[in-house]
Amino acid sequence: MAEKGEYNAHCAMYGYKKAEDNIHKLVIHEETGKIVHEIFEMMASGITPLKIARLLNQRGVPAPSEFQKMRGYQKEWSRYGAKCCWTDDRIRCMVKDERYTGTMVSLKTGSVMVRGKRQKKPASEWIRVENTHEPIVSYELYVKANSMLKQCEFKQSGKKGRNMYYCGYCGRKLQGDGSGVISCWQRYYLQECECRKARIKKENADNAVVEAVRQQIKLLVREEELSKEAKNRTVPYSEQEEMKTLVKTIAAMKKTWMPLYEQYTDGKLSREDFLLEKKKYDEEIDRLELRMRELQDSQAVQSESSQQKTKRISQLLCFADQIELTEEIKEKLIDKVKVFSDNRIEICWNFESDFFEKNTIHKCG
Repeated sequence: MAEKGEYNAHCAMYGYKKAEDNIHKLVIHEETGKIVHEIFEMMASGITPLKIARLLNQRGVPAPSEFQKMRGYQKEWSRYGAKCCWTDDRIRCMVKDERYTGTMVSLKTGSVMVRGKRQKKPASEWIRVENTHEPIVSYELYVKANSMLKQCEFKQSGKKGRNMYYCGYCGRKLQGDGSGVISCWQRYYLQECECRKARIKKENADNAVVEAVRQQIKLLVREEELSKEAKNRTVPYSEQEEMKTLVKTIAAMKKTWMPLYEQYTDGKLSREDFLLEKKKYDEEIDRLELRMRELQDSQAVQSESSQQKTKRISQLLCFADQIELTEEIKEKLIDKVKVFSDNRIEICWNFESDFFEKNTIHKCG
């Protein structure tokens, strides 16, 4: 059931309802589907989960558990009998749920119980089947909302961000002096050294990095557009056309089998000749079917590769809309930033792509 992408729960997840003709298929609920989309929009705009929950409660929007009660579902969600309301945890769980993009995700927990709870599996072991139901949100909106959620959670944690700035001369990490300026502390130990030049205002450096991210992503999108245009102008060998030809050829060959067998039963063809012709027929059918399987496998690989590439570009486009340097940008795109004299920085990208330069030089301020 999981491999088929079928939904297997007593009640439909919030935002959906079960199809009338198939209880294992989800269709969008007109009323709650709009609420789910609005939640993703608010999250993507930078509103925190707590504020979103408060707004929904103020408007009197029934929480998922209350909505299920209104529809006759008898489970008692609150142990104290109190009315359930929207919470920031409920908003977080909803924003992180990939099923709202039309992808069914199943078997996220194992069968082993620890202290009465099923243990979560690594994401690599989940069963994911795409396009099983109509999406409420686009993948781009899902990525953007989750990116903003991660940034909100990081700010609330109070943790210090990763220091990615390094001296371009000695390679040591730059340190702040309390005035918003970062510099190489080697300057305090050696009178004559180039490290004294590695000094920059952190705000200017952060802004330059964000702008560089935008420019690199624009190059990526442009290269992708040019690649598609080039493919449209050429007439490459089409696997799809060969598959259509193979289907017709196999069907035509199978029609020749019966006349051959009739010739043998009528005595017009000897047993030896019949077996010889049958062997040729079987070998040719096997060859054609083998080629068909090879083409089908190739199409599946290309389709998966294309989907992964589209998702990767969607994730990068999400970063292009950022107005500040987030921890997610640092983690996924940047290895380190080297600082030189005259407010020059060299960004060492951490993103493997044919379109990104490995290192790029930028001027701050």
